Amino acid sequence: MTQGPPPPVPAAAATLNIDTPCRKCGYNLRGLSPAGRCPECGAVIAISIGGDTLRYSNPAWLAKLAMGADLLAFGGTFVFPTSLCFGIGGVPLPLSAVYAVGTLILFAVGLLSIVAGVWLVTQRELSGLLVNNYGPSRQIIRVTLIIALASSVPGLFKQFFTLNPGGSLILHSMEVAAAVAIVIGLPAQLDYFSKLARRIPDASLTARANFLKIALPVTCGLLFAPVILAAYIQPAGPMPGAGLSLVAAIAIFVFLIMYLFLVARLAISFKEQSHAARQMWDRANPNPSV
Repeated sequence: MTQGPPPPVPAAAATLNIDTPCRKCGYNLRGLSPAGRCPECGAVIAISIGGDTLRYSNPAWLAKLAMGADLLAFGGTFVFPTSLCFGIGGVPLPLSAVYAVGTLILFAVGLLSIVAGVWLVTQRELSGLLVNNYGPSRQIIRVTLIIALASSVPGLFKQFFTLNPGGSLILHSMEVAAAVAIVIGLPAQLDYFSKLARRIPDASLTARANFLKIALPVTCGLLFAPVILAAYIQPAGPMPGAGLSLVAAIAIFVFLIMYLFLVARLAISFKEQSHAARQMWDRANPNPSV
């Protein structure tokens, strides 16, 4: 692992004439010399004017991003395959009791990992820097995650219980809410990843996130639409668009693999940036703890 770059060396006579939050504590450094230290936490001011690349961010925040991305990738490897086994969003598959319970446990572990991962990776930057750029995306991601989780879990009951028509309608309505939350939350999450990737900076990760930001919601919509319509319309013959749903399902499978690789690569990059930031902060900070 190569050492992180030293903090930029500013002109000693200059003073900051714009609002500049300290990258460690968020204190407004306006009016102070870039060659000095933050009066609130003692961090070198030069770090806070080094630009918005992640290597100048607080390493504690970057470590949370890395842990969140790891958990998100780990959870996805459980949820995506088990979702196919359970037929979530499609036709339920008959499963033996033992296999069904085991798959349900894996699904629950994956969900918990995804929730924890999303919560960590969308943590507010400790200094409050660029919060206006991330704020809407962060909130949308978290709100839609809660809606999707609360609305999709009851769908697992159809694997074990026979519901009356009223119960089925309620269940289908909750599945619709989960589908809508996913279609809204995915582009917000990938837009957030794109902004973080630009701060690494990594053009390939940024391009991957921007592509999936469009591809995943569109294909999810194509997959969910016939299932949702069939739940309410109940046509006598085959539902129009069934073939398109099959193509969308195959595309989603490919895109989800791309998504997992994206998150895994982000986790590695976040760790590298956290390591570089910690080295720089330890050299420049009178108190190495951050």
